[in-house]
Amino acid sequence: MKIQVWNYSKEENNTARPISAPLHEYDIVLKERTSFNSPTFVLNLGGELPDFNYVYWIDIGQYYYVADVISRTNEVFEIVCTVDSLATTRPYIFNSKAFVKYSTKSFNEYLRDDRIVPTVDIETLVSNNSFESLFNTHPEYTSSYTLLLTVLNGDESSNDAGICHYLINATVLRYLCAELTLHGDDIIGGVKQTFADAKDCLLKLQLVPWSVAGLQASQIIGSETSPIFLGSYQTTQSGYRIDANAVYSSDDFVEIPSRPANFASIEPYCSATVHIPLIGTYQLSLADVQDASKIYFRYFANIGSGKATCILWKGNANINNSNVKILGTFDGNINADVPLGYQTSQNPVGILTGVGSLVAGLASGGALTIAGIAGAVASMASQFMRQSSVTNAFGGNASAKDNLKLSIAMIKHGLSEEPENMGQLFGRPCGKVLDLSTLTDGYVQTVEFHFKAPFDKYILDEVESYMDAGVYLY
Repeated sequence: MKIQVWNYSKEENNTARPISAPLHEYDIVLKERTSFNSPTFVLNLGGELPDFNYVYWIDIGQYYYVADVISRTNEVFEIVCTVDSLATTRPYIFNSKAFVKYSTKSFNEYLRDDRIVPTVDIETLVSNNSFESLFNTHPEYTSSYTLLLTVLNGDESSNDAGICHYLINATVLRYLCAELTLHGDDIIGGVKQTFADAKDCLLKLQLVPWSVAGLQASQIIGSETSPIFLGSYQTTQSGYRIDANAVYSSDDFVEIPSRPANFASIEPYCSATVHIPLIGTYQLSLADVQDASKIYFRYFANIGSGKATCILWKGNANINNSNVKILGTFDGNINADVPLGYQTSQNPVGILTGVGSLVAGLASGGALTIAGIAGAVASMASQFMRQSSVTNAFGGNASAKDNLKLSIAMIKHGLSEEPENMGQLFGRPCGKVLDLSTLTDGYVQTVEFHFKAPFDKYILDEVESYMDAGVYLY
């Protein structure tokens, strides 16, 4: 029998065999009991120390690591070996198929790698499309706001009799209140025959986010104002008439912020929210937009009722295209009611109230000041914010005052390691049944590996254990 020996460096989880010529070849005679998997060879090296660490037993067809060297005399040494099961069964491994969990050669970059964890490092990217020209800045921060006044109009000289809607500003409201207060008795006398009382002509007052200039640019309202009628009485004030069914509608798109081209582009490594002006902020499913670079949206709202809806979709700018996939429909009410009330006083007229400063100003019989109106409307801010906010996935309130941009915010977590670096050492997620011969020269980790080879159970079990732990196929 013969053995060949090498001075050979290799890792234990490696199928490689020596490709260079052996250092020596020795004839051996089996005189004592020895194990084929853990043999001990007694060699007379003629006074030389062993210069090898790897053995191939030609007659048995197995490869061994030199585990220990024991000196018997100056010339005779015991070479204690353990079988290299991976090198021994190498061709049988390559001829097998297996379910591959990780691989250097074949992998799916979008399969999540649970060996890599998110870190506390966060990068936030935002893309947006602005509605700032359409909406006013939130009234909590400025006295520039728009009010929607709904009245009973009794102007029988035109076709305007009935319920009418006017967009007005704070100045118009102030002078209208003053007119009702200072000339209340005359007004009541003038309209009694048509309506019971002037107060009954004041139906509704709403704080609305719309910019008059924005609505004019969208051709929702015209450039001229119309007199405000309370019944058949024409007040000295005017506002922009708006149809009860007037609807703003616009289609546009927003770019999806950049993200990694691998599994780190989805949860939990990334997350995204979409903010819809005056409706709210919502969690966005990244799996739904994995193949999209843009999200299209249609934003429409009834100016009078305040009912607003935003539809998000992907696939094509035309929502009727067959490739379109609807991502979500989101509703809200973007108008805030300022309650109408009636204050009994020495001058009983219909008044706009519901807010303390308005009650005090009108009940005293005097003209309401600009400061009083501004304070009254400002005190409605909390109601406005409640009506135009939602509770998002994180449990916080996304108020309409936050911004007036339809925006997508992408939150990217850092990774404990880059996928490319992991791939070089321990492969990337694969999740397929593959022919192992296609995965040579790389790392492979299998699941429940089994194969057939003409070796004893010890070697087969060891190989199967190695394969499921991860090996390098060379």
